[in-house]
Amino acid sequence: MSRKNKLKIITTSLRYPPAPGGAEKMAEELVLRLVEKGHNVKVYTSNLKCHNLPNASWLKPWEYRDDPEYVKRLAGVYFDQFPYPYIKGMFSRLFREKKADLIHAHSFYYYPADISKLVSRIKRKPFVFNPYFYYQSREAKKWHLYRRTIGKATMRADCVLVISEYAKKVIKQFFNPKRIELVPPGLNDKIRKPAHSNIFDKYNLKGKRIIFFAGRICYGKGVDTLIKTIPGVVKKHPEAMFALAGGDFGDQSELCKLAQKLKVQDKMIWLGNLEEKNLVSAYQNADIFFFPTLFENFGIVLAEAMASGLPIVSTNHSAVPYVVPKEKAGFLAPLGDYKKMAYYLNKLLSNPKLAREMGEYGKKEAQKYDWDKMTEKIEDIYYSLL
Repeated sequence: MSRKNKLKIITTSLRYPPAPGGAEKMAEELVLRLVEKGHNVKVYTSNLKCHNLPNASWLKPWEYRDDPEYVKRLAGVYFDQFPYPYIKGMFSRLFREKKADLIHAHSFYYYPADISKLVSRIKRKPFVFNPYFYYQSREAKKWHLYRRTIGKATMRADCVLVISEYAKKVIKQFFNPKRIELVPPGLNDKIRKPAHSNIFDKYNLKGKRIIFFAGRICYGKGVDTLIKTIPGVVKKHPEAMFALAGGDFGDQSELCKLAQKLKVQDKMIWLGNLEEKNLVSAYQNADIFFFPTLFENFGIVLAEAMASGLPIVSTNHSAVPYVVPKEKAGFLAPLGDYKKMAYYLNKLLSNPKLAREMGEYGKKEAQKYDWDKMTEKIEDIYYSLL
């Protein structure tokens, strides 16, 4: 099919902005650009805000009242404590879609992708899949059973899209995709432009050195490790403050108790979910980006921090070393090694020249992440399948 022909594309995702998350953001950015290019896109998703049991939560109606007309939000429900939310009416909606050229699904181990694969097979339409696959911490027997059965079938997409070399490597360990393509995400242009204000001004932080974290507030992003790192940093640098941006994914109350136990709560600022302009301001007015995550398929916040000129301290694990050039754009420590992380943070705080050089290196490295280039490559894949 010629690129002159505009496509009718069905996109499915378990969650979708304003629900937080890198996968959700990638789906939204792709859809926005496809719509701008004149394609007819329809998004089927749920009203879930957080899907992790037992702390699942749902978006309030006012939170998604500004959804574009092409976003169709359906009710996400759970059957007892089984961690596989069912999306009411999604199968029938997809099945009734007429003249769709293809279906593009997001996220492995969830109903929207599985049902999309089934409908694509029934209707004989190309199926494109962004799995964001990971297996760390997935120890439950039911997950491994799923991976070898339903998940295996869903991964037999006409094209599997991965966002990092690490993700490609992991998928090939478990599956044999028909076709697999590397398409990394992009960065918002506003990240690269100077912020108009300093979000930290209202927190009376004059003279403080700000160590910034952005991500879900949960154990999976290493927030407990971050808290354990604080005593070793403020002992040498009492001017250091730790600012955390992100929504509570069910663990914040326990993490606050840990901070109180270690007597570091006065060294922490919980910023909550930030609007885009405030997030950009936080990146651009911090001194270091600290992200002790347990696992990343890519880690969009790492690329955003580099684009903002921040030196990085993170974990030498999963996709992180594929995104952050070790010893060049930042320091990477073993998982959970808060003493090593404190050492690296202190090193950067004590050596502004080194911090500046790492920040500049990361800024150049981040230039390759571009939403428009990502969209063009995915468009090429779509047309190649038709």
